[in-house]
Amino acid sequence: MAMPVPRNARTDRRSDASAVALAALLAFAIAGCAATVVPAAPGSVPTVVSGARPTAAASVTGTATYRERMALPPDAVFEAIIEDVSKADAPAVVLGRTQVTSIQVPVSFSIAYDPAKLDPRARYSVRTRILVEGRLWFTSDTRHPVLRDAGDTRVDILMRRVASAP
Repeated sequence: MAMPVPRNARTDRRSDASAVALAALLAFAIAGCAATVVPAAPGSVPTVVSGARPTAAASVTGTATYRERMALPPDAVFEAIIEDVSKADAPAVVLGRTQVTSIQVPVSFSIAYDPAKLDPRARYSVRTRILVEGRLWFTSDTRHPVLRDAGDTRVDILMRRVASAP
């Protein structure tokens, strides 16, 4: 016959306090994952509402710069796009995009994307460009791969000036 183990009231209170603290920590962690995603038109990329963190969305961050020592006009627009570049004979599929106005070089950016749309067989890269009055001034001219594994979400890009830019 097994003898009952004597209980220690002090240890029981510590266990109860630890369990309550753990439950509160988990509740805060789950609440911090709440998000608001505005549905986009069919076939387009959803927009994440400012200040919200989507549960299903993640982001690729980075900086973009150029070597020329020149200021951009105030109406310049920077754009960064995550693309699926797996298919050589087909246009790239856009996974996410962001635009920045009031540009100061280097440009810091963050592109939201939905991880559920990732294909493990696909190859993804980031493309950047600067437009002034709808005309291309700067663009990235090399491939900048991202999302090859879980930690591959940061990229730094050196853009090149387009020959037709003033």
